[in-house]
Amino acid sequence: MLRALGALDIEASTQASYARAATTGPTAAPTNASRVGATGASTNASRIGARASANAANLRARSGDVRRAAAMRVLGLDGSADAGDVKRAYRRLARTLHPDLQPGADDERRRLLERRFAELTAAYEALV
Repeated sequence: MLRALGALDIEASTQASYARAATTGPTAAPTNASRVGATGASTNASRIGARASANAANLRARSGDVRRAAAMRVLGLDGSADAGDVKRAYRRLARTLHPDLQPGADDERRRLLERRFAELTAAYEALV
């Protein structure tokens, strides 16, 4: 019983801290102004904001690299492929995966081809 109450207290305090963070924002001044001082609070807030934007830019760059690498894998290419290689690989795979070019395929196979062709098209559009 005590353990359950302790977990509820922790959960309530966590929710309260999330609510405070949502209302004050990530670049708000610290609540303990006497320790930091007025100029330190604004400097600290600007440092936090700059660090957050740099982290966001790094994350976007890394996620772009990850998406590009995943798209290259779908097309069966390595990292050194140029635009011509991407186009050739897309057209080659499109001929084999396009559902309309497989008239004898049953329903299950057709659904698989549609899903794979959609992945192929998304990968090509991400690279071009």
